[in-house]
Amino acid sequence: MITGQSQMSFVDIVISDYKFSNFRAVDAVVSFAVGTIEGRDVSGDDANKIVELLHHLGKWENLLKTSLNLISELKIRPVDQTTLQYYQKEFGSEKYHTDAKLGKLSSNLAVTMHLESEERRKREALGIDHGLHIEEIYDQLKNIPKWISFKKMLELIRTVT
Repeated sequence: MITGQSQMSFVDIVISDYKFSNFRAVDAVVSFAVGTIEGRDVSGDDANKIVELLHHLGKWENLLKTSLNLISELKIRPVDQTTLQYYQKEFGSEKYHTDAKLGKLSSNLAVTMHLESEERRKREALGIDHGLHIEEIYDQLKNIPKWISFKKMLELIRTVT
């Protein structure tokens, strides 16, 4: 479990019209701020959009996991075992409890995330560190734009065919 605040600094992430910044972790709770890229005040509608965006956590990783396993199983191309091992873990927003509230100045949303009880117990039973680390959320956040682009590409393919 994380105690205290992470010492690493994380670069801001831009997803759609929002900037994710000020990543912190204290006692297995990851928090960050989300503001608009144009600097306008955020609203409850923005909070809903952010939570919707966060539902895409892990979707890109699961796509890669499936693709790599398929490539490996069909022996299309050798896949590095370290890479395969990394993508054997489970990804997805359902593992986390997410809360997004208007910040003190209304210029951003204060987002907190922690493991759902079932996920925490599962990690404990497997002997896995059951704390939530910033990197776990941060890495999945960075991949949300890739997932959104992939979905758009699929939609374009469907309209063309």
